[in-house]
Amino acid sequence: MKKDKMFHKWPKTFRILISEINVKGKYYLSDDQVKLLLAGEVSITEKVDGCNVGIIKTKDGFRLQKRGGLVGLSEHPQYNMLKAWSQNNYNKLIQLPENTILFAEFLYAKHTIFYDALTDYFLAFDLYNYKERKHYHRDELTKLCDTLGLCYVPEVARGHFKKTELFKLIPKVSNFSTTEKAEGIIVAKLKDGSRGKIVREEFVKHLEENDHWLKYDVTKNQLKKAP
Repeated sequence: MKKDKMFHKWPKTFRILISEINVKGKYYLSDDQVKLLLAGEVSITEKVDGCNVGIIKTKDGFRLQKRGGLVGLSEHPQYNMLKAWSQNNYNKLIQLPENTILFAEFLYAKHTIFYDALTDYFLAFDLYNYKERKHYHRDELTKLCDTLGLCYVPEVARGHFKKTELFKLIPKVSNFSTTEKAEGIIVAKLKDGSRGKIVREEFVKHLEENDHWLKYDVTKNQLKKAP
């Protein structure tokens, strides 16, 4: 299999428009799409502010991917840290199911939110079979991660929700910070993996009014201190 056939770009997650957040933005779900998303059991997770990465498991090993392609030799420092992290966790990653991509947020470098209580820099959120083109169920993802000793973005809630109930599900403080607000939530339908997101208004405006984080020096997020 050619390397470019392994890469699967994680699709953009569109916003869910709610009355509490007065920012429409460029990419958002229609009312009908929101109804379809919420017409079944959903998993609500915190939207964490990292870079989208993936571990591509092949027959002979694994490759690393970023948002736009495979991670190469010369990269931004955060991707070099991803390489180091993957080598430190080699014995875990080599046990991933063949022909899958373990998608995650990699949070070594601060983007907008400073995290000082991360369980790990690598937080998995989806497992995808790139040959069969299917997403694994959330419970299969968490079971696999628990077995291998990998961290993942935890659920905030699970069930059937109306759109008017979603805003109150955003954590007041991030699960991975002692002081910072959560950026928002991801709403994922358990049946098919379709997704939408809600982002707090102040974070949307920050992104619109400031340069991209890549233009700044790296500020390292911090792991949670042991008790």
